[in-house]
Amino acid sequence: PYIGIPSIHEVNIKSQDERRIIWYWFEVDGIPTSSLIRGKILEGLSSMRHTHQPSVVIAFSVTYQHHADSARSILEDYLSSMSELMLASIHQENRA
Repeated sequence: PYIGIPSIHEVNIKSQDERRIIWYWFEVDGIPTSSLIRGKILEGLSSMRHTHQPSVVIAFSVTYQHHADSARSILEDYLSSMSELMLASIHQENRA
């Protein structure tokens, strides 16, 4: 987990020309989650409380040649190096 992110979804995309790994999660009403079901519940709760903010998807991706582990390592290093302030900035821009 990274800075308040309980878990991250991983998708691998392979085409003839490229292999790509994507990590993503959601933020609903300021709460990070990787669960679609929890996200929907959070949206419903925030709507009932009249505190609803736009939900966002946060995603990072990297291409790789042969092994997805090399891409995972790049993503891990990048997310580990991001400060809480940078993540807060990303979340704020997505809400604007």
